[in-house]
Amino acid sequence: MLGGVAKGAELNWRSVPFVVVDAEGSGHRPPELIEFAAMQGQGTGIHPVHSWLIRPKQPISPFAARVHGITDSDVTGAPTLDNVSRDILEIINDRHLVAHNASVEKNILSRELPGWRPTGIVDTIALSKKAFPGLPSYGLDALAEHLHIQAPGSRHRASHDVLLTAAILRLTISKLIITGREGDVGAAFGITNQESMF
Repeated sequence: MLGGVAKGAELNWRSVPFVVVDAEGSGHRPPELIEFAAMQGQGTGIHPVHSWLIRPKQPISPFAARVHGITDSDVTGAPTLDNVSRDILEIINDRHLVAHNASVEKNILSRELPGWRPTGIVDTIALSKKAFPGLPSYGLDALAEHLHIQAPGSRHRASHDVLLTAAILRLTISKLIITGREGDVGAAFGITNQESMF
């Protein structure tokens, strides 16, 4: 199976279910998950954002709180990871993981949700470098500014960053298709030798 699609079927990247995610951590080593947002999609279709605040076992570090603005008081009444892990897994299981600097999200989710494995990984930094070469920075904020993208909410909060990442994914895919490089999209989703649908 690939992303829930049987081998031997006529595959292209549009057939692959994915989930755009962002995780915010507690600032410790290793970090605990304190906020998580996820948005399912397939092809160019995107679904609503799901998000969770999560109460960690240790206090949030002052540095992390300055970055994302989440404090201990914000998570005092939040559920623990044990209470929400099943809900999170229902959203992210059997899908490609899409994230900005995806190895960070993959590592924290693999550690916090033992046994979970994505069907594939799509890093929007790598994809953006193919679509928009030569930019001075490929950080999330820099790309959003370059592409004139805005999202509701506060910077470095999970839902806000998921919305930015999803918008970057859509615009990056559109740019690659328009410029005749849909094969790069397929390669990012782990599918090669596909015929363009355009």
